Amino acid sequence: FTLEYTFPLAQAQSLYGLFFAEAGNAWLDLGDTDPFDLRRSVGFGLRMFTPLVGLIGFDFAYGFDHFVDGRRQGRWVPHFQFGYQFY
Repeated sequence: FTLEYTFPLAQAQSLYGLFFAEAGNAWLDLGDTDPFDLRRSVGFGLRMFTPLVGLIGFDFAYGFDHFVDGRRQGRWVPHFQFGYQFY
């Protein structure tokens, strides 16, 4: 699940800011699927669309469900994005 709010920062240069919240998971078998066992994160980022490269983006997210030594512990994680997206 994804909830994202984008807003223009500089319209002439296709520069956008965003806030987001996400939840999801992956399971090996269909029988293990549990829609209440989701990994959650919130964050903010920047996006710029360029004709040559496509989308260039940077996100900084706080993951609530990172596990350290079997214990749930949140942490901040950066994420870079380059190129066109496939749908």
